[in-house]
Amino acid sequence: MVSNFGLTWFWNCFCSSGSNQRLLTNQYHNEDSTLRNSCVFCKKVSDESDELFLYKDDRLMAFWDRSPAAACHILVCPVVHVPSVRSLQSGPQSTKLVSDMLELGQCLVAEHSSNQPTRFGFHMPPFNSVDHLHLHCFALPFSPRWKEVKYTEIPGLPSFLPVHRLLQRLNR
Repeated sequence: MVSNFGLTWFWNCFCSSGSNQRLLTNQYHNEDSTLRNSCVFCKKVSDESDELFLYKDDRLMAFWDRSPAAACHILVCPVVHVPSVRSLQSGPQSTKLVSDMLELGQCLVAEHSSNQPTRFGFHMPPFNSVDHLHLHCFALPFSPRWKEVKYTEIPGLPSFLPVHRLLQRLNR
């Protein structure tokens, strides 16, 4: 739940950098209202119902994937519209966004699973199903097992990018 005091307290104390947080600028946000109205994740942001979210603040939101590939499959995305990983530019602002998304995802997966192996990553266009940046956060195993292929980095096929590889690219 969004109002979960324990998770909010944990995130604020251990997972975020407090006063160093910066909101994303309009560098990513497309002011085209047609795009915002057609993006399913942007529509979630404007939804008044907090029951949809595992976490939501002025920068990030998290919710269960509607077609889970594992018992614990959470999506973490920025509140502002960022189309995809290709919209991110090398530098501290994008690195901070992705790092904060990862930290929140790790906190939520730890809260909703029991010491299982994890996986965190992004689909690359054209393999992403929603054009709004979102981090897939898993506690493994995949269910059914064949779904693992969709969320695995395959050399020569840039479909799924593990979060650590994206962070390496952004830090160059």
